[in-house]
Amino acid sequence: MGAGGMNCIRRDQIEWFKDLSDKLPADDVRRGNGVAFMHHGMQEHMHLVNHYPVHGQKRDLSRCQAINTGLFTEIKQKGTIQWVSAGGDHSSDFWGTYAGVNLAYGRKTGFASFGPKFVQRGARIFDLTVDPETGAMTVDTWIRQQDGEIDMQEELKEPPLFSYLKSDHCLGSEEGVSAYEESGWIPNFS
Repeated sequence: MGAGGMNCIRRDQIEWFKDLSDKLPADDVRRGNGVAFMHHGMQEHMHLVNHYPVHGQKRDLSRCQAINTGLFTEIKQKGTIQWVSAGGDHSSDFWGTYAGVNLAYGRKTGFASFGPKFVQRGARIFDLTVDPETGAMTVDTWIRQQDGEIDMQEELKEPPLFSYLKSDHCLGSEEGVSAYEESGWIPNFS
């Protein structure tokens, strides 16, 4: 889109999500059981790991979307998504709850590209159980490592007071967002 940082969820994609959410019957007991997967995490993933306790670890600088496009706000307003999992930070494998939505990173599974650093390759596993009567969904999640071992990530860890990985912006977004402002993507209120 012409600015630094990682690819962002576009407005047409957000509208698609809103339209699909609106098609789910309001009285469907499973309405809030959605699980979303994306390559690069939202900025809320970065805020979660920097300021709230999480399971697992952050081992990469946040490669989240360059600007906050409002997808998380729409997820909250529609109430149809319970989990959002991303994978763009190849070594990170944390998960936690941010403003009532569970956010996760899955760790690197493949052999191309870079990483993971300091850990084995692995994949985040989701075990979903839905009560047919109440629609309540429970999710157990863990990392299955390359050697077959399971990292249950049971310990809830407070964010470090200092870390070179702690940043208030997504990797690459420091290159500027003027292209977004010029295109009308970010409204100019001056």
